[in-house]
Amino acid sequence: MLVIDETVAAVRCGAPFAHQRPEYKVVGKPDLVFFGQGLCANGIAINFHGPYLERLNIRSFKKKRQAIHDWQAVVTQALHLPSLIEALGVLEMAMPGHWVDRSIISGRHLRKVVRTRVESLGLDEDDGGQPLLGGLESFIFVRKDIAATFLVMGASNAGPWVRWVRWMPRLDRQLTSISVLESIMSPMGGKLRRCISQRLEKEGLTPQWCFYCGNKAGHHSSPHWCRSCCIDVTFATRPSALSSS
Repeated sequence: MLVIDETVAAVRCGAPFAHQRPEYKVVGKPDLVFFGQGLCANGIAINFHGPYLERLNIRSFKKKRQAIHDWQAVVTQALHLPSLIEALGVLEMAMPGHWVDRSIISGRHLRKVVRTRVESLGLDEDDGGQPLLGGLESFIFVRKDIAATFLVMGASNAGPWVRWVRWMPRLDRQLTSISVLESIMSPMGGKLRRCISQRLEKEGLTPQWCFYCGNKAGHHSSPHWCRSCCIDVTFATRPSALSSS
């Protein structure tokens, strides 16, 4: 039985649904599909044409309706109509908005930028068995020591001991241009980040994550976020970092 967990994250991985990825196409469509919060539809969908359920020979409308009724009574609840409409709306927006194409293009550009940075710094692409990059398309995992050199805010996949930072870039049309990405992530982008940081301070706001290391900001010290990483990074204190002073 083929079961696939479906979320909007699949769009970032290069397909609206996981089974539409090239590596899964030969397997066939799934028997069961789990819809998560990404589509505002928590539940399980049944595909009677899946590789296993098709063997049950549930062909008539009456049998299908009875099977769905029995399934909902035991396992899950019927999806409310407003949630179904909203979920379908997300998919309808993804197609004309070319979200999949954007995710593929921006993901490839970002990976190229990362590899170029590694080459320029002379860093090891396979440090202790830890590969440089992971994930699919624009759902990217970057080794933390590499991500730290970009001063790009990223969410840690787990605690500070984990060596990976997750990058989930916006699917904006501008980010499909490698020149735009390079301008954001190059040393020239440090001035922009410093301006944003100062504006946040002026407005009494604080970033949720450190701009430098990607770790979640602390709340038990002053300042409540990583000032040295976000504003005062210099080549003297962090040789591999971008100067923002």
